[in-house]
Amino acid sequence: MLRSFRLLVTLLLAVALAACSGAASPGTPTGQVPSATASPTVSGGTSAPVSPSQPASSASVTASASASASPSTLASPSAGETMVVRNYYFMEDASGGNPGLVPVERVVPKSVAVARAALTTLLVGPTAAERAAKPPITTLIPDGTQLLGIDVAGGTATVDLSGTFTSNNAGFSAGGRMAQVVYTLTQFPTVQRVAFTVDGKATNGAPATRATYRDTYQPPMFVDGPA
Repeated sequence: MLRSFRLLVTLLLAVALAACSGAASPGTPTGQVPSATASPTVSGGTSAPVSPSQPASSASVTASASASASPSTLASPSAGETMVVRNYYFMEDASGGNPGLVPVERVVPKSVAVARAALTTLLVGPTAAERAAKPPITTLIPDGTQLLGIDVAGGTATVDLSGTFTSNNAGFSAGGRMAQVVYTLTQFPTVQRVAFTVDGKATNGAPATRATYRDTYQPPMFVDGPA
């Protein structure tokens, strides 16, 4: 009797186990979610659907690249912008006469202070190649002259130069150095005339224009542009 009861219990347990094993879907391991329902996570913790032709890893890379390219970075201006200004020096006369004014171009960093940029390079003087040219290009502005200040208002540029500017200030050289400054500054439409001060003190005379020096310092064949 006891033996028959144990056999019945065993059969009941076998039937119960068979019923449980049939509950799982065929071909799907117990506890695993089908991969078709998975959605990748991109930078920032947001979920993005993936198209059938795009792997999950590609979606993550694309989203990360877009987030790192900010508008301010993409729209930033290019560095190292330049502009061209003209400096006026003297070219020796091959026949032995007085030298005449000639323009030469200088490439300088781009700036809204164009008058200051042009005058700063003028005070540097001709390059070694220009000095060695035949005929040579020279300057009448004494070495060591410094620009102390410049102000442009109402068509007049007021230039303050160091005292070195007036050294050896006689004859042809006296007006020639002033002509170089006047021609250099009046290349800009905002400047029609130039007033000079030296070490902060005004010099005698009215503001000068190109006409002030044209007859003495501008050669008969004068080409202003291109330099």
